[in-house]
Amino acid sequence: MIPKAEVSTTDTSSERRAQLQAAGVRLRALRLEAGKSLADVAAAAGLSRGFISRCERGLSSASLDSLLRWTASLGTTVAALFDSVDNPSKLDVRKPFHHAEGVSEYLLSPTEEDRFQVFEERIEPGASPDRRFWSVNADVALLYVMSGSLRVLFDHGRRIVELEAGEALTYLPREPHRWLNPSPSTPTSVIIFNMPAAF
Repeated sequence: MIPKAEVSTTDTSSERRAQLQAAGVRLRALRLEAGKSLADVAAAAGLSRGFISRCERGLSSASLDSLLRWTASLGTTVAALFDSVDNPSKLDVRKPFHHAEGVSEYLLSPTEEDRFQVFEERIEPGASPDRRFWSVNADVALLYVMSGSLRVLFDHGRRIVELEAGEALTYLPREPHRWLNPSPSTPTSVIIFNMPAAF
């Protein structure tokens, strides 16, 4: 028998569905971080596995009583659900990160996220974030050119990779590198993904 506290009314509005899905993603992430299975949480919280699964998939919502027991079984609090669900990574709230002449860089991922980092960089014609070679303390990085073109230099300029809009490059960020916009007239926009977070 499913405890009555699990059941809640359904609301099919798109905003409500998005909120349920975001909360479900966070609940699942908390469970996986705690190293617990659905059965572990169900037994500890007095909830059914099916109900937990539906909530994690954004198909059901939980009562406050259920959430209190659920988060306690994960060794956390209900407040932890809102640490990552209050839209900190929306593009309209991106945070300026680095600015050099002709370059604007924005942090898109939440500042407290340590598993990865995502940046957007806008580079004016002929500009570069740094004229010197740099390295980043991350295991892997992905560079995606959204618009314009980009020249990426490795091995102190002995290896050059040219990228155009829609192309991506995966590289070892600990290897000294630099990039620049080679165009004399077209701005470049890129996304940089570091894993784990480097800054």
